[in-house]
This record gives sequence, structure tokens and C-alpha cells, in this order.
Amino acid sequence: MDEVLEKVRQQFNYGPYPRHPLEKSPKDDREFLWIHDVTTPYYLRYRQRPPQDLVILDAGCGSGYKALALALANPGAKIVGIDFSPNSVDLATKRFEFHGLSNYEFHVLPIDQVGELGLTFDYINCDEVLYLMPDPVATLATFKQVLKPLGILRVNVHNQYQREMYFKVQEFFGLLGLMQDNPEEFELKTVQEIMGQLNDRCELKRITWSKSYEGELNDQISEFILMNCLLQGDKGFTIPQIFGCLEEAGLEFIEMVAWPKWRIKSLFKDPENLPTVLTLALEEATPMEVLHLVNLLHAGERLLDLWCGHPNAEPTVVSQGQAMVSLHPQLRNETVQQAWQSHLQGGRPLILSDYLKFPVQGALQIEKVEIDAIALGALWPLFEGTQSFESLLQRWLQLYPRDLLTLEPVPVEIARTMLRELLLFLEQSLYVLLTVE
Repeated sequence: MDEVLEKVRQQFNYGPYPRHPLEKSPKDDREFLWIHDVTTPYYLRYRQRPPQDLVILDAGCGSGYKALALALANPGAKIVGIDFSPNSVDLATKRFEFHGLSNYEFHVLPIDQVGELGLTFDYINCDEVLYLMPDPVATLATFKQVLKPLGILRVNVHNQYQREMYFKVQEFFGLLGLMQDNPEEFELKTVQEIMGQLNDRCELKRITWSKSYEGELNDQISEFILMNCLLQGDKGFTIPQIFGCLEEAGLEFIEMVAWPKWRIKSLFKDPENLPTVLTLALEEATPMEVLHLVNLLHAGERLLDLWCGHPNAEPTVVSQGQAMVSLHPQLRNETVQQAWQSHLQGGRPLILSDYLKFPVQGALQIEKVEIDAIALGALWPLFEGTQSFESLLQRWLQLYPRDLLTLEPVPVEIARTMLRELLLFLEQSLYVLLTVE
């Protein structure tokens, strides 16, 4: 094993990541589950819902918390976790046992040996791992070999621009010899001592340190120091560099995981009136170039976090069928349903973005998504499951039978247009999914 990678293995074996207690569960964290729900990237890529009986790989599963999120967000999926840290795999197994899950398997296995499992995967989650690998392109190519033809791969790397000061921290402590071997308690306390005694106006301390990291060592403080100040093998990337890695590995970019935060217009005071030079440049820019511009203007994201897959992959085309409408699975839960019902019965509009901010959270602000009582009533059956557009249209006509100005019956085609516009508006944020079945 590569010398640096062996140090990374030792570090994570000493401190499995993330350090969440076994009893903690993301079951009520809709934002977190939204990211880990395969529905989200699959719909973005194919405009279809994902297949049943998913097989999901969590590559570098660590302590198993994100594997747990994958299991909860994708009921019925088989979860396969691999990690080269025995202590991490042991903790991940205990986590799944604690939460009563059964359709899983964890293996102590390096990523480059994943083919030995003899499995192919609908979805691969490689979170907080790729930037530690000696050869990211080779790692991506390994994933491609075990990814099903329509499978989706999530990977991320540290953002060179956003994390620049932490790379300086690591270099500083490396020069002091604190990263020569696997950092443990002595090294952690030494970091605390040095950072605590630095003048508060020192740039490195001001940007990378907080008084909350001082005091007696605990799991939270130890995790922060290990994952930021003393992280072995840490590397930063720019957007062009990560796109270059994808191209070398023969993979195709799908979308950024936090795609609303990468919309360049959201960085300007008047999004609909951008400077002329920028508007002209954007008309000719590739997706990679647009993302690079955003990162140069506002490197707010620690991770360059994206979905990718096989080039030119296309699902089976449904040539005939009717338009069907679904709520995103992470909105079909008791909390949202109760709020929806309460606002519907009270005749009040519902601010849907209060219950799921992630898909409308831009780089600098959160957009408000509000739907009125008539729309709430028309879409209410979506809590029972997928509905045809035509059945929702009939409900719309019953709820909105007359023009509020003329009191004349609303023509069917006008109602159809109104419902279509509503659904397209909600689909922009993937609150609803529009498919042909």
C-alpha cells in the first residue's frame, strides 16, 4: 500500500469518521436524506424514477453513518460498505445492528479491490475519500468498472480555493513533525497548545481556529483537528482539475450535488440583468467553465461534490404512456403531510421550502417556494402515491371551477396550462417528479 495511504488508514483506524454515537439517526433530517436518496440524481440524469431493488456501494464507509442515511433514504436497497479501517467497519456493522437493519454487508477492503466482491452497483457513494487517494483517476476508473450501465457515482474532493488556509495549517504542522507518524493524543494536544497561544489576529488562526476547539479533548474536538489540521494525504482541486479527472477516467458529469448553490446568477444583485460581457461569455461557456467562474467568484463550498456516470447512458425510452406526477420521496413523510393538510383545511398557502430548503438554497440566499390552497388540494393525492396528470387536472377543475373575475367556468385548456405551469415550477426544485409511464 502507498505510504501516505497507509498513514491515512492508520489515522482513520485510530479515529473512525464521522464520530456520531450509535443511537444517532438521520431519519428526521430531510436535507441529508434528500442528498442520499438515489431518486434525486437519477431524476436529474434520466428524468425517471430509479429502479427497484437498488444495490448501493458506500466506498470508504467509515463509521457507517452515511451508509445508514443511504439505507433510510432508499428503502429496500441493499447496502454494501467497504473501508480499509477494521475499526471503522466494526463500528459501521454495530450501527446497522443497533438500528435493526438487515439488508447490508460491510467488508474490510481497499477501494482498488472492490471488484473482488463480484458485484455491480446502481449507485456508488464515495464521500470524503477521493481527495485522499494517491491516484484519483485510477480510483474513478475502478468505480466505473463496477458501475451498472445506468448507474450513478457520487464523488467529491476538497475545494482548493475554499480550503487553502487549511492546507497551510497542515503544511505548518507537517514541518513541525506532527504528521510524520499517525497523529494521536500528543499531536492533538500540541495543535491545541500552539493554536491557542497564537495571537488572535494571526491570519491562520483567525480563519481556521475557534476557541471551541480548546479545552479538554473530546470526540468533537479530536475529529476537527484530525480532519482539518492533521489530515494525512489531504489535497485540493479546482473545477477544471476534477473535470479533467472525470474525462481521463471516461466518466460524464451529471450535476453538482448542491446544484442550486452553483447558479452564477444567484451571486448578483439583479440576476436578470447581468453585465453584458458576462452574459455573452455565459452563452458560449461549457458547464465546467460556468462552475469554474462561480468558484472563482464565491468559493463557498468546502467540497466540489458531484454526480457522474457512464458517458451517453440512456434508459429505455417509453414511446407511449401518460404523464405521471410524484412527490419527491423525501416530501412524502408525516411532518410534511400534516402541515399540508393543516394549511389546506385552513385555506392558507404553504411555504414548501420551509420543509425542504436544500433544493432552493442558493449560494447566498434561500428562495421561497409557496403554493396556495387550491394547489394544495389539487396535489393532495400525491401523498397516496404517483398520480396521472389527468386525474390531478380533474381535481383542479373541481376546486377551481370558475374564473374569479368573470365567474365564468374555467376552460379546460386554461386549467390544464395553469396546472402544468405549477408542476413545472415545483419540478425545478424536484419537489415533484414528472414522468411518462
